[in-house]
Amino acid sequence: MNEEVSSPLPAPDADAEATARVSPGAVVLAALRGGGALLRLFLAFVLWFFTACVPYVNLGTTVGLASAAVDVAKGRPVSPIEIFDARHRARIVPFFLTLGFTIALMAGVSLFGWLCTVQCAALFAAAPGEIAALAPWLRQLAMLLVFVPAPLVVGASVSLALPVFLDTGAKGLEALAESRRLVEGNLAAVLCVELLPAILGAALVLAFDYVGFSVLSLFVAEAVLFVFSLALLGRLYGALRAQKA
Repeated sequence: MNEEVSSPLPAPDADAEATARVSPGAVVLAALRGGGALLRLFLAFVLWFFTACVPYVNLGTTVGLASAAVDVAKGRPVSPIEIFDARHRARIVPFFLTLGFTIALMAGVSLFGWLCTVQCAALFAAAPGEIAALAPWLRQLAMLLVFVPAPLVVGASVSLALPVFLDTGAKGLEALAESRRLVEGNLAAVLCVELLPAILGAALVLAFDYVGFSVLSLFVAEAVLFVFSLALLGRLYGALRAQKA
C-alpha cells in the first residue's frame, strides 16, 4: 500500500525576508517628515514640563506624554491637551509596573555585565607580564566590550514594552515578551534608531560645553531632542507592529 508523501515546504525567499526588515533610515525620515506631529509633540512636552512638579498629576501627564508615541505609530493626530485626560491616570499603576519590570531587568543585566568586567580585570591582573603590560586604553577597551553588548541588546529587546502596554493593554512581563517578539529579526535596526538620540545628545553636550549656553537654550535643546526621540519611538513601533501583524 503506497503512502502519500507530502511535498517539502518551499524554502523562504531570502530577498523577501531582506525587504521585510525595518529600515532605520525610513524610520528616521518618517519621524522628520511629520512636522505637524513634531510640533504637537513639542507642545505636549511643554505642558508636561509645567506639570512635572505637581504631585500625582505629573504621573498622569507622564502616561499621557508616552501615549503620544502610540498616536504617532497609528497615524492619529497628537493632541497636546490629551495628556490631562483622566484615562491616563487610570493606567498609572500598570504603566509604572511595566516600567519597573523594564528597569529591574536592565539593572540585573548591567549588574551581570559589571561582574563580568570585574572578572575580566582580574584576569588581566593575573595574566603573564606581556598581557598585563598592555596599554591601559587597550585593557579598558576590552572591558568595555565585555560590559556593553548585553545591556544594549537586552535594552533594545524590551524598549517597546511601554508602547505595547499603552497600545494593547499587555503589562509587566507580558509587555516585555511582546516587545521582544516585535524586535526579533530587526535588532540592528532598533539599535541604530534608539542610539541616534543618545549620539545627538552627546553632540549637544559637547557643543554647549564649547560655545556656552543659557538655561532657555538648554531647555529648548532638551525639548527638541526628547520630542524627536518620542517621534522616533512611535515610528519604530508602528513599523515593527505593521511588519509583525
